[in-house]
Amino acid sequence: MITTRDAVLSQQDIIKQTVKVPEWGDEVLIRGMTGSERDELDRHINAGDTAGTREKIVAMSMCNEQGELLFSLDDIAELGKKSAKALERIAKEAMKLNGIVPVEDMEGN
Repeated sequence: MITTRDAVLSQQDIIKQTVKVPEWGDEVLIRGMTGSERDELDRHINAGDTAGTREKIVAMSMCNEQGELLFSLDDIAELGKKSAKALERIAKEAMKLNGIVPVEDMEGN
């Protein structure tokens, strides 16, 4: 049982996962978001401006082996020029990994 502040803060709890992206001829690595990153995404979504949300999720999830993000939020426009199918696949896996419920699943709830 974890019962101390230091025990919680010392946990390596950010999960990584590979995603196959045939459009790019390879796999990419994604990771779970931190609480602060998730807050940033939630602010974006709650502001009602969903333009670039898929790209933002990709930018906030794709990482290298060390878990460092490959893209910054400044790269969203460039990511938007990539295959929609590839971006959608990565974003969906990142949403699953981060426990994000798609908008269509929230309707009627």
